[in-house]
Amino acid sequence: LNLGNATQKKQPHPKPKLTSLYQRVGGQKKISPVIHTFLERLGSDARLPANSRFKELKDKIPRKRLEAQLNVRVCELLGGPCKLKGPLLPELGDAGVRVKLNPMEWLFVIEDLSKTLESEKISLELQSEIIASLINAT
Repeated sequence: LNLGNATQKKQPHPKPKLTSLYQRVGGQKKISPVIHTFLERLGSDARLPANSRFKELKDKIPRKRLEAQLNVRVCELLGGPCKLKGPLLPELGDAGVRVKLNPMEWLFVIEDLSKTLESEKISLELQSEIIASLINAT
């Protein structure tokens, strides 16, 4: 009976391939409805219209264009294959979509995003990661 080299070390198992947040969320097929629902929720949030920058976004940018551009940007921020070419919304000038929010408005936006992610059946763990990624990008 030949047992070979009994002192041979076991080969370590290859480390599992880490997947991006984009992949763990479900890719574009999951991100697109989240963006759509989030924009609907933001647009109907009576707490935000007082912010002039939100009003400017609604007045200057067609909804479909805003949604398409946000899909690309969120895909990119979550580690997906999308790459935004140029500014997010050049028609807003150098400031892009830097919406100046006071702390209470930020809470409203995060609340709207959380409700949207929950309604789209995104796990709490992924919700936290998504929100952190988007906040860190601002």
